[in-house]
Order: sequence, then structure tokens, then C-alpha cells
Amino acid sequence: MWDTLGGRYVSSVNDVHAKYGPVVRLAPDTVSFATAPSWKDIYGLQEGKMQLQKDYKRFPDRPEPIHLFSSNDEDHARIRKILQHAFSTSALRDQEAVVDGHIAALTNKLLTMTDKKIDINHWFIRMTFDIMSHLTFGESFNSVDAEDNDPYTEDFFQKMSIYPIIYASREYGPLNWLLQMMMKVPSIAAAEKEYFQSTKKRVDKRLDKDFPNQVDFMKYIVNNNSKEGIGHNEMVGVTTVLLNAGGQELAVVLSSMIYYLTSNMRCADLAQKEAVAGQSSTYMNAAINETIRLHPPAAGNFQRRTGKAGQMIDGYFIPPDMSVGVSQFAAFRLPVNWVKPTTFAPERWLPEGAQEFRDDNKAVYQPFSAGPRNCLGKSLALMVVNRTITKLLQTFDMELCSGMETWDEGQIYNVSWGRPPLEVVLRKRE
Repeated sequence: MWDTLGGRYVSSVNDVHAKYGPVVRLAPDTVSFATAPSWKDIYGLQEGKMQLQKDYKRFPDRPEPIHLFSSNDEDHARIRKILQHAFSTSALRDQEAVVDGHIAALTNKLLTMTDKKIDINHWFIRMTFDIMSHLTFGESFNSVDAEDNDPYTEDFFQKMSIYPIIYASREYGPLNWLLQMMMKVPSIAAAEKEYFQSTKKRVDKRLDKDFPNQVDFMKYIVNNNSKEGIGHNEMVGVTTVLLNAGGQELAVVLSSMIYYLTSNMRCADLAQKEAVAGQSSTYMNAAINETIRLHPPAAGNFQRRTGKAGQMIDGYFIPPDMSVGVSQFAAFRLPVNWVKPTTFAPERWLPEGAQEFRDDNKAVYQPFSAGPRNCLGKSLALMVVNRTITKLLQTFDMELCSGMETWDEGQIYNVSWGRPPLEVVLRKRE
């Protein structure tokens, strides 16, 4: 709990796995897994058994409308059935133009800042929230062209810092009571309500307009909704998740990929040659996989609770009412799972690297989770990252600034990575 409050939980769990192995009991009621079979056993559907429910301690009841993260199985299936239309292959194809427009805006902005030190992470945050606000609300925050981040984005980052306190409070009764009392303080309660109302206003504004050619998420939700589908307040809850989770996690991958490429110029040269040729994304996709392996945006675990009969997980019988989950950061770096586990090696995902990395346990690599609650936005996320990095490599040569060599070390994790500035110099390609 102390490590959780300090943002060190992910790295501490990784250290424990490195010392004791791929299955570790972290607390009297908590077991962490870093194995491939545990993905299916924890998150998948098994014949004759109910799906493991979300850990009630880590997904506490909240006052806002139901959304994908905190919903029960029935509500989740109902909401996802409607929402999946917004992430179909045809929808993704239509959304490429929106994404490319924001990538172009970022590229043009960066062209005004060549040959000097910039924090590329700062600009990725702006672009990804511009993309996700455009796809969520039908209009962009336009943060790339503005002087400051949109207040909605700033509010999200402030709220993210509170999550470790919520987790800890669920473990200790007095702390939970104190938190509940704190949430009733008029100023805090008003801020919580204001955040919901701000989202609701944006949703209502989008619903009040008819955009025949719009390709945002709301178009697909509205066109495929029904009385048994998503209610109005649930739309507010869903859009909050789509915007914040999408914007933040995209920025994590983009910043991490620039860091790993500029730290490994051989890899950067190969990726740039492919990008300039414009005929393939084979190496680019391998570099994306390797970036996510080393620095997964969802680096913790999505905890579930075993039922009354307990659960067999990867050959271990786990007693009833225990918290279980796959720790991604540990699973993706554990030496028993990977050859050269801390080395950035896109070749491990290519046929030509098959021999050297033949012992890699790629089945453990599930960064978008598994089972009926896996991430709907996988294809969109990979598309945004691929097209963004490709465009930047076509336009710029990049250099990592001095002092950034250990950028990925010691980062705190509160629901997502708290990333320090990533300073690079961009030079326009001739």
C-alpha cells in the first residue's frame, strides 16, 4: 500500500516477481501472476463457470453513471454491444482522415520548433487528447494550436493522482471512512459534480447536432442504439473513459517509442528507411510491439476476485474471495518469459529474429487484456501510433538530448505512467 501511494506499485511488483518467480502472493488476499495461461484462467470464459468478477476493492462503487470499467458483466455486455460499432473495421477506415488531420497539425507545429530542445511528450499529450476529443465529442480541443492544455485535460490529470488514495482506502477502514467524509466536503463534491456536468454538456452539444458526414464514436452509438442499449447518462460515463483512457495511453506509447528509437539509432534508421519508402509497416509494427512490451500503458493489472468455490489458475488452486490478476509490467520483462528481457529488440517480432528469440514466450504478451473485457480500442490505438511515428520519421531526424538516457527508469505509476519531460531535437529532413 505504501508503494501504491508513492506510485511505485508496478516497479515493486516487478521486483518481487524477479526475485520469487512468475506467481507470487503479495498480500493475504492477493496473488499476482506473470504467466501466459493465467490470462485465460483469470479473464477468459470457461465452460460451466462464471466469469471472474472485478475485484470490488479495486473497482469500488462510484456515484457516476455506469461505464465499461466498473460495470457488471450484464451491463458491460449491453454497453459493449453498442460501442463496438464505433471500433469496427469500416469505422476505423473512416476515422483515418480525422487522425491524419491531427497528425498533420502536430507536424506543422513541430516544424516551427526545429533545431532546438523540445519536450515531445508535452506535444503528444496535446495531440492525443485532440484526436480523442474529436472522435468522442465531434469537435477537438485543438490543444496543439492553443497555448495551454484544455481545462478538461488538466482536470483529468489532477483526478488521476487521487486513485492511489482510493485503492489504499479500500484496504483500511479508517482511511476509507476519512475519504468518504472528505468527498462530502462541499468544495470537493462540487468539483466532482462539475466534472460530470462538463462532460454531459459536451455530449449534449454533440447529440443536438446532426453531422451527416461525421465519423466520431457518437455517430455509431446513436445509429445502433436502442431502448435496451445505452442510456443518456451512461453515454456520459462511456465518453469519459474513451477520452481519458485513449488520450493518456496513446501519449504513453508515442513518447516511449520515440525514447526507445532515439536511444537505439540502429532501430531508428531501420524504422525511418521503411517509413520513407512508404511500402510496408513490418518493422514499424515490430517496434510498436517492442515499445509496448517494455513500457505497457496499462502496466499494472486488472484485478479479479475468485468466487465461492475458488479457482484453478495456471495449475494453482486459489482459494475463494482472493484478488488475482496478471501484472503486465512484470510479465513483459520477466527473464523466464523473454530473451534479453530489458533490451529494446524489435527483431524479436520479425521472422529474421526468430532464431535468436525463439525462446520468447509471446503468449504472455497481452497488452490489451484478454477475454470479453479486452480493449475495444486496440486497432485504433495501433493505427494512431503507426501513422504518427511514420509521419514524424518521414519529416524529421531526431536526437535524444543529454540527460534523457534513463528517461524510462523510475517513473511513477498512478493508473497510468507519470512521465517526466522527454527532451529531443528535431531536424527537418531534406
